[in-house]
Amino acid sequence: MDNDNAILLDGKRLRRLREQRKLTQLYLATVIEVSSETISRWENNRSPTVKRDNALKLAEVLEVPLEELVKSADVSSVEFSSLAGEQVGLESTPPPVVLRRRFLWQRWAATAAGLLALLALSLSWRLWSNSTPFTVSALRHLPRHCLPEQPFPIIIRLSAAPKTGSFMLRENLPDKCILLASYPTSVNSHQTSPQLKWVVQAEQQPLTIVYLIQPQQVHPGEQILFSGSIVAGRRGAQEPPIEGESVIEVSLFHWADENRDNRIDDYEMLSAYDLFPDGIRPGIDMEEIKAIWAGRGYRWNQDHKKLEIF
Repeated sequence: MDNDNAILLDGKRLRRLREQRKLTQLYLATVIEVSSETISRWENNRSPTVKRDNALKLAEVLEVPLEELVKSADVSSVEFSSLAGEQVGLESTPPPVVLRRRFLWQRWAATAAGLLALLALSLSWRLWSNSTPFTVSALRHLPRHCLPEQPFPIIIRLSAAPKTGSFMLRENLPDKCILLASYPTSVNSHQTSPQLKWVVQAEQQPLTIVYLIQPQQVHPGEQILFSGSIVAGRRGAQEPPIEGESVIEVSLFHWADENRDNRIDDYEMLSAYDLFPDGIRPGIDMEEIKAIWAGRGYRWNQDHKKLEIF
């Protein structure tokens, strides 16, 4: 491995950040495009040296600066290797302290420039928004049915025009349901709130929101109702509803079993994978779905509130 393109990873810190965000090793492996065993070796410091590209992907997925994933002894090499390499023609390389100060000054200057640019964009947006209408749409996708006590995913696809500014998506959490996970993370996901909220930047689109809920104390034949709205533009503007599917039936069939024949066939397996953008499946137990697909079928044991795979 090229040492100039290698990062000394802090495995314990990687594991802690992943568990705090309730992500699985399989999920990280899918996003980074490595094996689950590779993630395990990284977290247990059995392969502490990681390609810089993979380290940057980890930092992006975990929503932290790269420095938080790097061992203390390697921080200077991560932050200053590029600066040190530019000292061409000098008799000696500046000491790490000088490089650190130079880096910090450059970072502060970049931050200040970024804030000024953001302020300018905000002012420009306010002036432009007075004459340009801002339209947002959201389409909800639900499975046709779900099991009484088993989690199932909800997917919302968003679009906005023009692709500038921000808007908010508000989704009401159905009665007798709890939130298990979401991607991107809802701004109030750690609160016991009956409403989920996401703040979205229009330039990030096309954007898909995925969240996982679990019904509790529901029975086959009942319906779970969904509703939500979009907040955009100025106060007092119309708040369009989230369109698409809004009702799911509680049944004795797994949400991925579209034709309700107590098995998951090849087409239903592909359909389950196609639901999620870029492999993002927060909290979705794809291993359970694979087990049903690979086996002869399944059934829901209503007495024990348990899914039985055979």
